[in-house]
Amino acid sequence: SNTTRRWPRALIRIGLIFLLLLSGLYLLSGRLISAVATQIANSEGVELQELQAGRPGISHWSIPRIKGRSEQLMWSLDNVQLNYHWRELLSGQLQSVAIELANFRIDTKTPVTSNSIDSSNTTLPKLREHLAPEYWLQRLPWRALAVEAITVDLPTAQTKLTGELKQNQNDVRFSSHIENADLNLEHDLLLVYSQVQGLTIDLSRADASKQSPPPLLSVSSQFSADSLDLSLEAHLADEDAQEVANIIGRPDVTLTIHGSATTSLPWPLTEGFGWEQLDATGSYSLSILAPTPVLTGSQSSNALKDLELSNLAGDFSLRDKSLELQLTEGLFSIAQEGTSSKATCDVQAPVTATVAANRWTMNEGISCVLEGDERLQLNLRELTYRIAQDAQATVPQELRAQLGYAGTFNPLGKPLPADGELDITIQQTGADQVAGTGTLRVHSPLLPEPAAKDRQPSATLPFRFDYQPERLRGRAQFEHRVQLGKRVLAKTVQDWQDNIDLSDVHLHYRAEIEWDEDDYSARLQGEFTEASVVNPPDASVSTLQLRPLSGSYTLLLKNESITATGAVSLSSLEFPYEIDYSLQTGVGRLVSASTQSLPAAVFAKLFRNWREPYDVATGQLRAELRTSFSQESPVRTSVNTTLSNATLSYDDFAVNGIAGDFDIEMTPDLLVVSSPNLHANTLDVGFPITDMKAALYYEDKAGTQSLRLNDADASLLGGRASVPTIRVDMTELASQFDVRLTNLSLTELLALEGEDIQGSGIINGTLPVQLLDGEVQISGGSLASLSPGGEIQLSKDFASLTGQPGLDFALKALNDFSYDSLLADVTYAPDGNLQLGVALQGSNPAIEQGRRIHYNVTVTENVLGLLESLQADRIITDKVEQRVNQSEK
Repeated sequence: SNTTRRWPRALIRIGLIFLLLLSGLYLLSGRLISAVATQIANSEGVELQELQAGRPGISHWSIPRIKGRSEQLMWSLDNVQLNYHWRELLSGQLQSVAIELANFRIDTKTPVTSNSIDSSNTTLPKLREHLAPEYWLQRLPWRALAVEAITVDLPTAQTKLTGELKQNQNDVRFSSHIENADLNLEHDLLLVYSQVQGLTIDLSRADASKQSPPPLLSVSSQFSADSLDLSLEAHLADEDAQEVANIIGRPDVTLTIHGSATTSLPWPLTEGFGWEQLDATGSYSLSILAPTPVLTGSQSSNALKDLELSNLAGDFSLRDKSLELQLTEGLFSIAQEGTSSKATCDVQAPVTATVAANRWTMNEGISCVLEGDERLQLNLRELTYRIAQDAQATVPQELRAQLGYAGTFNPLGKPLPADGELDITIQQTGADQVAGTGTLRVHSPLLPEPAAKDRQPSATLPFRFDYQPERLRGRAQFEHRVQLGKRVLAKTVQDWQDNIDLSDVHLHYRAEIEWDEDDYSARLQGEFTEASVVNPPDASVSTLQLRPLSGSYTLLLKNESITATGAVSLSSLEFPYEIDYSLQTGVGRLVSASTQSLPAAVFAKLFRNWREPYDVATGQLRAELRTSFSQESPVRTSVNTTLSNATLSYDDFAVNGIAGDFDIEMTPDLLVVSSPNLHANTLDVGFPITDMKAALYYEDKAGTQSLRLNDADASLLGGRASVPTIRVDMTELASQFDVRLTNLSLTELLALEGEDIQGSGIINGTLPVQLLDGEVQISGGSLASLSPGGEIQLSKDFASLTGQPGLDFALKALNDFSYDSLLADVTYAPDGNLQLGVALQGSNPAIEQGRRIHYNVTVTENVLGLLESLQADRIITDKVEQRVNQSEK
């Protein structure tokens, strides 16, 4: 019984001791775990700098912080939560791991010391057998992992990564944001893996303005029992592509990569598998923009010589500045960036070719089509290359090509067909130089019709050139004489509605073009003669013909700028000009300044069959024209003109001694002509009008014309006529204004009626003028004499008695009439009839002892007939005087 009692007591004592031992272990678990963990970390080459481990619970264990470093890696984990079941924990498996913050810092400047891990003892699986992610996921000591925030800092590369990680058995999702301070780039990285969907990695540019920017790089893989399917899609440009250029060691090259590729690999990979066994398909475009090579002597120190593309089964593009070259199998196309212009060429197969020891020939080998505003088709008809057998031969190598072309061009908005041939021969003239000659034959409707009806209008344009391939330097010269046919504008300008056209232009030009790797220049000199502007050009009698029209020009094209100088001649008038234009900015100007002595008849000499009754004769014209134009603003032209001593004639009327300064401003929707000091000496309308002055302002805006004359003033009939302002509506030719007459001489006014009536006195008055549809009328005009009045006398024949008492008394009274008041009402009709209601007050000493007489009379006369008669008499008198003067000489 004592023995029986000892066993329970012993067991109780052992239990108490074990309980005390467990209690001690639990109380000391934090320090114990830290010590064990530090020992294990040191054995693995990891320096455990900090471990804040609490006491483990029944189902979870919280670790506030773990911090350590290994070689170039420094890391820390904050708020680690381990969840487990005791049975699974004993088998080495955790339920889940949750980490609030994980920081990693990789310092590549820290030298790498010897690794404490013995690589000879590692049992890493073979890559070819265990590349599938499931292999690694199944070996993790937890079922689920969640890291709320991960930070990876690479200070030497100025790169920082922030993101989050979630793993649940065989499903993994890792998203992060990558910043590179050196290149000022930001990217988003997304890695997603599932056993069903496979592995997908997307690298996208971080762009807050887009909800879902397209990935720059996307990689997908799918594992099966016997294969691994991979697909790659890339869209790299700008800074992202620059990273690729830096990686391949060519930071001076600008890349643009777009495309996709797919491949299938055997799985597991067999022994000896290499990338040369890879069979991939896809489509892609590659743009390479290389800087211009820097030449040193005959060598290039920066030329691309390390790039080779072969066996391309997809699309690629080679881009140089604004041009892009694309190739797909046997087709390639050239497209200009930002336009619809495109050239598509086909390397035809089979190609007819003959190859000999020193010569080869290819016929009908390449066909190209250029599309856009113009359409052109080129066909290689023959290509011959010959090498002289004799090494001492003067011309050891020669290349000859013949091209045929046909297309529709669009020079000024209208389709224009043309076709022809190009022959070119290139010969080696030195170790680093070639030279050649060629002939371009053109068939075009712009050329004059040939005599034979079965032949096309054609022109032959020869040229020559030399070129240094190593220096990228060349020069070309040509000289041509070309004649254009009739209706040039109608054939080249779309929707040309005007009857005015250009025809029969004889062009002669000489040109020299030079270019090298840095710049280019072209100088063109020539003349054009026998040109004419006609309306209509095909009519037997033209209402308008500027002929001959001729001129000379010198055009210089230097890099991105054009300069042109020359002169245009119309009859005996010559107008020089200068043109500057920048191709880069699209801004240019035209300047022309000249002083011309006008011929005896300007329009009659310039325009054949001139039938209009007006012309400009004699005088001098000084003009300066300035035109500015750009792509962003409308064309603006200003003309400053000084006209002196000119004569303007209309029918039998002539305005002599015209002078004035004119300012003309023109834009596409505005024309303004102003002259602040317009002046003319004389105008003969049957009586002389002299010393005419006015300020002119004319405006044509959006199709609405208006004319204004300010301070119009002229001398006539011994006095002056003036109008403060005349405003004319040019659409209806309508205006209203008052003509003020001051100090008119009654003597000169009555002289218009001939010698039957004479008088003296000064007249003032106002004539309200109305202009409508170009017709003039006056209603309510008034004339009045100034004090003290004047005299009126009738000739003896005109004052003879008629036998009518009333009329005889009036004639006697007016025979020698002294008036102190003369009033007249004036009315003028558009048909030329003038009606005067005259009221006279005065006396005749021979009538009733000088008794005061009130005299009222209405006079009606056709003024136009009177003025024409007076002008005819003056013309006859002038001609008689001219003949008398000539006979006396």
